Amino acid sequence: MHLFEVDRECTYKSVDYKVISVLDNDLLLVVPKEDLANEKFPLQTYVIPEQIE
Repeated sequence: MHLFEVDRECTYKSVDYKVISVLDNDLLLVVPKEDLANEKFPLQTYVIPEQIE
């Protein structure tokens, strides 16, 4: 069972992420896709720029 579903993905510095939220100033709140898939809790979140590549 998943606690929430996220459908947007991105890659930043060779790491695949799932987007949790779009923040102000074109920033994304993300979690590593692998950590989410493996249910590695607590999840470490990161803020990355939305413009990727």
